[in-house]
Order: sequence, then C-alpha cells, then structure tokens
Amino acid sequence: MDMARRDQIIAAKEKLHQYKLAAEEVEERKKAQARRQEAQAEEVAQAKATLVYHQNKAKLEAEREKARKEARAKEEEEYLRQHNKTVKQVLSQTAKGEMNDSGVDDEDEESEEVESSQEGSEAPSQNPDKKDESPGEDLREKGGKEGNSPLRNSSHPTAAEWACKPVVHVGTGPRAA
Repeated sequence: MDMARRDQIIAAKEKLHQYKLAAEEVEERKKAQARRQEAQAEEVAQAKATLVYHQNKAKLEAEREKARKEARAKEEEEYLRQHNKTVKQVLSQTAKGEMNDSGVDDEDEESEEVESSQEGSEAPSQNPDKKDESPGEDLREKGGKEGNSPLRNSSHPTAAEWACKPVVHVGTGPRAA
C-alpha cells in the first residue's frame, strides 16, 4: 500500500505541477495582454500628445501672425497719420502762401497767380454790396478752401493738390519686408 499511496502522491504532485504551469502560463498571457494594452495606451497617449502639440503650435503661429498683422496695421496707421499730418502742414503752409516763397519759378504758377489776382480784383467791383474781400475769404464762407478757387486755371495741380497725393516709395514703408 505504501507503493500505491506513493504513486498517488507522485501523481498528485505531478498534477499540481501541471496546474501550476498552466496557471503560470495563464498569468504570463495576462501580463503580455496587459503589456500590449499598456503599450497601446502609451501609443494613443503619444499620438494625442503629438496632436495637442501640433494644435498648440498652430494656435501659437496663428496668434503670432495675428500679432504681426496688428503690428503691420499699426505701422501703416502711424505712417498714414504722419503722412496726413505732413499733408495738413503743407496745405496750411500753402494756404498761408509760404510754399510760393520757396523760390520755385514756374511760369504756369505765376500765370495762375496773375489770373487769380485779376479775377479776384474784378469780383468785388461786380458786387457793390460786398466789402473788398479776398477770393479766399469768400470761399471760406462757402465752405471751400483758399487756393481752390473755381476761377483758377486748373490745367496744373497746385502744391496743395500735389501734397494730398499719396507718396509711394518702392521697397520702403511698413509692408516692405
């Protein structure tokens, strides 16, 4: 009986060993599956992080471009403000007659001045009710500007009209980059 009992014990140990190997195999499969899931989750997380990175990068680039556009717009606005300021100064100087004192000898300007002064001197004599006023004062009352008299020979622009034209320099200004 001892032998039979011994064989049973050996068989039971053998069976127990097989169960243990099967359990270890199942455990290894579970660990492998967990590693695969973990690797897959890591890949998904990496892909998500890459996506978020590129989205943030695109967002920052869009913000930078917006800031550049705003800066360009401010530069253009400042440039136009300065240009308008210069134009106003030139117009006021022209209205005061300071532009004609600069020594520019243009026969057309001289003939225009002569015609304007002759026509201006005729206007008060035609209307005896009005006081002797210059043509510029009459135009200011009507809302016009001095030097833009409808009686003026307008074949050539005045200095004030030239000053109002935008100045374009090739390769300069806020957009030249």
